[in-house]
Amino acid sequence: MENQANTRQKMIAKIHIAKSQLDLDDDVYRDLLEHTTGLRSCSKMTKVQLENVITELKIKGFRDDFVGGIGRMPMHLVEYRPMMNKIAVLLKQTEKTWDYAIGIAQKMFQKDKMILLSGDELHNLLKALQIHANRHEKKKGNKNAN
Repeated sequence: MENQANTRQKMIAKIHIAKSQLDLDDDVYRDLLEHTTGLRSCSKMTKVQLENVITELKIKGFRDDFVGGIGRMPMHLVEYRPMMNKIAVLLKQTEKTWDYAIGIAQKMFQKDKMILLSGDELHNLLKALQIHANRHEKKKGNKNAN
């Protein structure tokens, strides 16, 4: 029973994130809830009704798989958070996703999860992404000059 309550809370949180992401005011949001389920409050909805609301929000443009356009940050050790944040900035600058960074890590270190990378490997990945970002910025500069 505890797990179901936890799942419902996560679904409600996702709906509120979608409300924010889609910039819905309260009246429009509640109208959407009512149109989708017949109820104006998530707290009174069943799990199936919450799933229907999430589906409707996705149709309206909600993207729960991307955060800042680059995807969700992979699991990593806490002490590597600053490097992971720097990688996130580089990915955003070059319009790449975390899947790109993971692919580079696979090619460089034959490891398919970021959490498996040592500090040195993560630092080398960061260097490679910085080189890519520099090239990307140089190409953008050349296009703007033409």
